[in-house]
Amino acid sequence: MRRVQLLDCTLRDGGYCNDCHFGFENEKKIVNGLVESNIDVIECGFFKESIEYDSDYTRFNSLEQVGRIIPQNRGGKLFVVLADYGKFDPKKLPDYNGASVDGIRVAFHKKDMSGGLEACQKVKEKGYKVFVQAMVSVAYTDEEFLELISRVNEIEPYAFYIVDSFSNLFPEDIARMAKQVLLKLDKDIDFGFHAHNNIQMAFSNAITFMDVESDRDIYIDGSIYGMGRGAGNVPIELLMDYL
Repeated sequence: MRRVQLLDCTLRDGGYCNDCHFGFENEKKIVNGLVESNIDVIECGFFKESIEYDSDYTRFNSLEQVGRIIPQNRGGKLFVVLADYGKFDPKKLPDYNGASVDGIRVAFHKKDMSGGLEACQKVKEKGYKVFVQAMVSVAYTDEEFLELISRVNEIEPYAFYIVDSFSNLFPEDIARMAKQVLLKLDKDIDFGFHAHNNIQMAFSNAITFMDVESDRDIYIDGSIYGMGRGAGNVPIELLMDYL
C-alpha cells in the first residue's frame, strides 16, 4: 500500500533565511519536535567538507557532527543531510554504522549529471540510503530526463526526486513530469518532490504530485513556516493538515 511520507528540510533549506544559524540547543529542540510530530524524514543540514564547523550552525564537515543533534530515541524516523556534488568526496565517507545519518541527499545540476550519479553510487556503496536530487529538473529536455531516469535505475537508489529549484513549475507541469518518471522509474525506487514557492504554487504542486496515480511510496518536502530559499518551501504544517 502506498505511503505519502513527509520530509522536513527546515534545518537545511530553512538555513537560507538565517545563514543556518539556529543555535545548537535549538537544533536539537527542532529535531525532537519533528520526531514528536511524526515527520517521516528529518534533514539535519548541509554536508560540506570545506566549511569550518560551528555547532550553532547546521553546516557540517563530518557525519559525526550531525550525530550530535540526532536523539538517542529516533522514533523510527530517517535522518539525512544534503550534499551538493563537488562539495564532498564520497570515498571519504565512513561506512554506515547507524550512529549518525541514515541517508544522504546528493544534489546535482544537469551539467554534472554523470559525476553526480557516480557520487550517488559511491554513497550507496558506503551503506547509506541515497536520495537522487535532480536540481532544476525543468532544465532537462524530455529525452535528457528519460536518460537520467534510465541511469538512476542502474544505480537503484533509495529515492529519486523532481526538484523545482527556481519555482518554474505549475500543477500541469508536475503532473506531466511525474507521469513521465513513473513510466520509467524502477518500481523499487521511491519517488519524491521538492517545491519552492516563488510563484505561490508550492502547496498546489505538492497536492498535484500526491494525486498522481501510483502504488509506490512518495516523499514530499516541506519546512516549518515554509522557511527556505527565495520565497521558501511548502509549509510542513499545511502538508500535515492536508494529509
